[in-house]
Amino acid sequence: MFSCNLSRTWTQLVRSIIKPTAVACRYSTGIKDDPISGQEEQETEIIIDVYKERLKKYAQLLEEQEEESNKFGDLNLSRGVDGVFDIEDLVETLKHQQAEDIFVASVPKEIGYVDYIVVASSKSQRHMNALTQFVKQIYKQKKLQTDIMPTLEGKNSSDWMAMDMDNIALHIFSKSARAQYDLDTLWAVGSKYDDQSHKKDLLSSMLERHAFSLKGFVPAK
Repeated sequence: MFSCNLSRTWTQLVRSIIKPTAVACRYSTGIKDDPISGQEEQETEIIIDVYKERLKKYAQLLEEQEEESNKFGDLNLSRGVDGVFDIEDLVETLKHQQAEDIFVASVPKEIGYVDYIVVASSKSQRHMNALTQFVKQIYKQKKLQTDIMPTLEGKNSSDWMAMDMDNIALHIFSKSARAQYDLDTLWAVGSKYDDQSHKKDLLSSMLERHAFSLKGFVPAK
């Protein structure tokens, strides 16, 4: 008798924990709905919906990160040694975005300006904007919290934009402006040998912000 009561009590306890009616209601019409178990089912469905929504957001995040990674390709996103950008990484970044006629000149240490000046040509004003924005995106990925984002000169110009990255000065020109000012020659042989160095207009006045003696400049190998 005692054993029978104990068995019955145990069965009732188990049933109260697992609530078999909640399962039965889903698969049998012969059992009346339990309002309590129905509420629990509803709460369970809500939890599942929330979980699915979180999984969906997580999948979207992974997809965005993958797209971001694909956008940068094999570019080095680690900070450089001599600056946020080492010169090799900047050149690869410009090539990745189809910059044309990339020219690199090393700057004599005694000038105390930058280590390198980089000149590149863009295919259009839209391409010029895309180049500068992409360089800034890579810079942001590479920099430390203590590194300052570079300022962009010539935002309203359709012919020239420049970024001073502390160790590197980047100049991006339209093809027409590149040919007109021939900065490759200017920085390679010095201003006194260049016919364009004495011309004055809006673009040249902007360039004067970065002007200094060019004696001793050497094209980087």
